[in-house]
Amino acid sequence: SAAEPRWPALSYLARFEWAAAARPRDLRRNALAKRRGLAIAGGVVLPLLIGVFTRQTADGVFAALGALLAGLASFQGVTRTRLSAVAVAGVGTAVSTFAGATVAHAQPWALIPVIAVWGYIAGLTVSLGQRRAAVAALWPAALLIAIGTPQDPAHAAVRAGLVLAGAALQAVVVTLSWAARRGAHERAALATSYRDLAAYANRIALGHAQA
Repeated sequence: SAAEPRWPALSYLARFEWAAAARPRDLRRNALAKRRGLAIAGGVVLPLLIGVFTRQTADGVFAALGALLAGLASFQGVTRTRLSAVAVAGVGTAVSTFAGATVAHAQPWALIPVIAVWGYIAGLTVSLGQRRAAVAALWPAALLIAIGTPQDPAHAAVRAGLVLAGAALQAVVVTLSWAARRGAHERAALATSYRDLAAYANRIALGHAQA
């Protein structure tokens, strides 16, 4: 039998079809959620504008941060699962904001184990599915942002409340979007499932996959 290569990992990388992997073959214009993106952008801009007009720009920024992260989570799931993703993202980012600000203020040396724990928890959620993993990945991001503004527990709680308020605003936007296009996301999910089944059947027909 032929001798195995000394560095199998490097041999695999050399044979890997990089050009084919980088080609956006699955990009579809109808998959671009233009209306949802605009709605989420509005939910982010609104608290920021309120903060600017009330001369509380920093508070507006944190509320907009909560709205942004919750908006990113709203792309996961359909109908009720979307709303649950927004809720979990909002609570998680609020807790992360509080933890990052208070730990950075009280014991900066403790940030290393705290960041490690947050990253470990986010990594574990990969085993729970793509939707949960995408939501949990937002928590360390909120933690790292909050570290830049150390605060005592009282002020950190206010900031965390603003992040949660921004997420709640996005939850309202998500709920209102159901009335605008009722059932659209369910139909899109069903269409995606049929496209995946068709692609799988095509790979079987071409001998690229096993039934």
